[in-house]
Amino acid sequence: MTTNQTIGGVPRGEPVYQVSDGVNGWSDVDLLRYTACCLDPEEYECRVLYAEHPAPVAVVLPARPRADEEEYERMTDYEKGLLHGGIELWDKIDEVTRLNPSL
Repeated sequence: MTTNQTIGGVPRGEPVYQVSDGVNGWSDVDLLRYTACCLDPEEYECRVLYAEHPAPVAVVLPARPRADEEEYERMTDYEKGLLHGGIELWDKIDEVTRLNPSL
């Protein structure tokens, strides 16, 4: 079974193989154990589930930290540190966005 199968033209997610012995409930297993258990249908029940692709999510980021020169001069060292930390964080967010255009 491959991970690129489709249902009605819609691609499936990754397969999750599960077996149950009727007593202990369902357990996730690897493909080899799944195949072995399916050879004994009187002892084990087998099923394959497919993980769904995550739904797209809109993310709203907070405003970028900015301070004009006059405002910056009135800031305490602590506030300046927070401002610089926020700017560094935004630099990292910009880099992630550049590397992942779908974001």
